[in-house]
Amino acid sequence: MAGPPDIDPHTGLAVRPAPNAYPFGPATVAAVLEDGLREHPDQVALVAASTLLTYRELDSEVARVAGAIDATTDRGDVVGWSLPNSIDLVVGFLATLRAGRLWFGLNPRLPAAARSSLVARSEARIVVDAEHTWPAARPLASVPVDPHAPAAMSATSGTTGEPKLVVHSQHGLLWPGLSGRVTDPVVEDDRTLCSLPLTTLTLMILGPLTALLRGGSAVVGVDPSAMEVLSLIRRHDVSRLVAVPTLLHDLAAQIERTGEEPPAALHTVLVGGAGTTPELRERFEARVGLRPTLSYGLSETPTGVARTDAEHPHSASAMPPVVLSIRDDSGRGRVAGEVGRVRIDPVQVGPWADTWRPMLGYWRQPEATAAVLDGDGLLTDDLGLIDEDGRLRVVGRRSDVIVRGGTNVMPAEVESAIRSHPGVLDVAVVGVPDDRLGEVVAAAVVPEDDTLTARQVRDHARSSLTGDRVPEEIRFVADLPRNALGKVVRPEVEALFA
Repeated sequence: MAGPPDIDPHTGLAVRPAPNAYPFGPATVAAVLEDGLREHPDQVALVAASTLLTYRELDSEVARVAGAIDATTDRGDVVGWSLPNSIDLVVGFLATLRAGRLWFGLNPRLPAAARSSLVARSEARIVVDAEHTWPAARPLASVPVDPHAPAAMSATSGTTGEPKLVVHSQHGLLWPGLSGRVTDPVVEDDRTLCSLPLTTLTLMILGPLTALLRGGSAVVGVDPSAMEVLSLIRRHDVSRLVAVPTLLHDLAAQIERTGEEPPAALHTVLVGGAGTTPELRERFEARVGLRPTLSYGLSETPTGVARTDAEHPHSASAMPPVVLSIRDDSGRGRVAGEVGRVRIDPVQVGPWADTWRPMLGYWRQPEATAAVLDGDGLLTDDLGLIDEDGRLRVVGRRSDVIVRGGTNVMPAEVESAIRSHPGVLDVAVVGVPDDRLGEVVAAAVVPEDDTLTARQVRDHARSSLTGDRVPEEIRFVADLPRNALGKVVRPEVEALFA
């Protein structure tokens, strides 16, 4: 195994040998439209609202915007994009990378202070919003682009504190879509729908970029409500859907309430594993007729590196470019069934050998980069185990562990016990400070109705948990705070008990 990579003390990014080329597909995102232009230029590539663009038309738009970016910025500049889901946002992503600049998505609904902080920290040269206009410039058909240079920046989920800025190369952005062609083979008239915010890099990759790498069409939704998502699925015969747990719940409820038939063309629903309970998956499958595919990953990879399948709905197997292992805090390997930190490394055999790399690093944070990059792999803060089938089960994060009177309490264990109560729709468990015990267990509960009591929740939890894991504090809430990927924002939950 290679030693720790060199870290540039100025940028905070790793300096390491380039990985191998992928066994197929383009070498850069800048070239992602080339196969489509050659093989089916008049096929629809992108749909948003009432606008359709063929591969030929999309390439023309990308060249136009890339030319304007090239005329107004320099190589290596960061270009921020703060637009709602639209044709313009997807074109902007492709154009920024074609011009050899760094793309950075900023949700237009961000509070002003948070937006200003991210713009300053990213050092964005310009920020493209709804008021931005481009000067006239010559279209940029193509220019040489280094596939391993910094290409895109993404803020971490920020569920436990101030987000870091993760930097990826164009090579690093391609593997999820290419690997998915192996694990989820392309179907005729392949169409991928994403109605979640595409300013989130992970969603831009799993939605439009993956759709184009599959040679299909990307359907961009602007409204993530269940009614609108179902309408788009039927209108465009969508075959793949990118979702979060709340959307699974709402889709099942919508079909249950209306009695309508599930969409016939839909065959894959990809969802992040966070907050996706067995009960929710079973309800979704019963109503929609599909078992959702759960994905485990993080911003640093930059999407899911392991997925469930029909035979193993509760554990995930590694995607082709990577291998997974479990380590203790000193880096030593754990045996099967033991909980430890999840480590991700490039696979070393077969056609995908040594093609994968994690992020380049955290922008301007060399110490943070050095803490997680080791050799060509990534040591995460996620806690998990490898089961008897060699598959991954994630049980939580090190930062989420509650230390109550010297005993470690995993929030996921408590959440599972509480969520099994028929009157509980959702729950998030956190630790809150206590003078005597250090921390105590607290639960924010979303009830089915207002008849549920804290005593009922505690009694139910006590039936399957030891007393030190039963929540001392309970708050009933209408919804849990979640980010664009459906992950609970724990500082906001903790603030409920301040």
